[in-house]
Amino acid sequence: DETESSAPARRLVFDLDSSLVDLASHWQKFGALGHFYLSGHAEEGVEAWSEKLLPKGSLRLNDFGNHGVELDLSDTEVVAAGFQELTEFSGAIKRDNTVTSLRLARARVGNSGASWIAGALMRNFSLTELVLSGNGIGDEGIDPLAAVLDSNNTLKRLDLSYNRIGSRGAEQLASGSARNRSLTELDLSNNSVGDQGADHFLAAIDSGVRPRPSALRVLDLCGNSISRRAEERLVSAFHRGITVLSALRMTESDRAQAPNPDDGKPPRFTVICTPQGIEVRAGRPGQRAQVNWDQDQGDVEVVLKRGELRKSDTAVIDVCFGHQRLKVTVRGELLMDIELYGRIRPEDCAWTVGDGFLQVVLAKAEVGRWRALTN
Repeated sequence: DETESSAPARRLVFDLDSSLVDLASHWQKFGALGHFYLSGHAEEGVEAWSEKLLPKGSLRLNDFGNHGVELDLSDTEVVAAGFQELTEFSGAIKRDNTVTSLRLARARVGNSGASWIAGALMRNFSLTELVLSGNGIGDEGIDPLAAVLDSNNTLKRLDLSYNRIGSRGAEQLASGSARNRSLTELDLSNNSVGDQGADHFLAAIDSGVRPRPSALRVLDLCGNSISRRAEERLVSAFHRGITVLSALRMTESDRAQAPNPDDGKPPRFTVICTPQGIEVRAGRPGQRAQVNWDQDQGDVEVVLKRGELRKSDTAVIDVCFGHQRLKVTVRGELLMDIELYGRIRPEDCAWTVGDGFLQVVLAKAEVGRWRALTN
């Protein structure tokens, strides 16, 4: 296995002809952004790629080969900091012709930010993947994103998991994906689309739709408060081969069996960019744990699954409970830092770790159901 291939605090000039990367560098230079990641695939392996790159002192587009450029701004807050930042960011998306994957998980984008990003996507022709997981986006923010699907024929994968999307938002996305000619994967796991949202997608993925069926091939609706009957309608149609889908994920078991998107590709490298310099690593460092959650009237149970966790890791795990916040770090690496849907009683919360998982129990400040895990 390849491991870290350089020491921190090295410097690189980014010569990628990318307005998005230039903006991230600008924000970092002036203290608005602590870190960002640039990622791609190295035909020669990460160690050899790094040894060739670092002496040059610059990172150019041809260093990414033909595998695309990923920019990861997940777990940062600068995009949603204010009107100026949103204006700069949306403008950079419109002008960018380099970045093919943009990751904004847990970046506090919200409905307003989603609307700005949607407007920018109307003018972007390079992004094939957009990750907006865990951003508190509801139906209001989904309307403009769904409208993008009528005109954008570049985007192939859209991740809207762990948001606050209901049946109305699902209807808009189902309608948009049915007309779109490029979107092949849609992740709506851990939202609140319910039975109505499931039925909207059942109609959208019908392979008999004319004049042309949807391009969608992978649909993830796990964790959406869908009744057994509505779930059976979808699963039955899928297994009878009357949908356009090649994969339908309705349960955690379905998700566990999903292939790794990097399978069959050259080794992944990531350039970690901090104010102190850069570091090159194999894989995608800081990759967060898989998160599942459940609730009753008084408590919320959150389970973070990560293969390297061990029962003996208690001393290196830090779980911080705020009145409406949950933060988890392992060996100094941030796994989760989220604003919760509702308030909790920190003094009554607890956690435990086992082999491969971390279980957190949140005591609700008020009895009742939460519509989502995050706000």
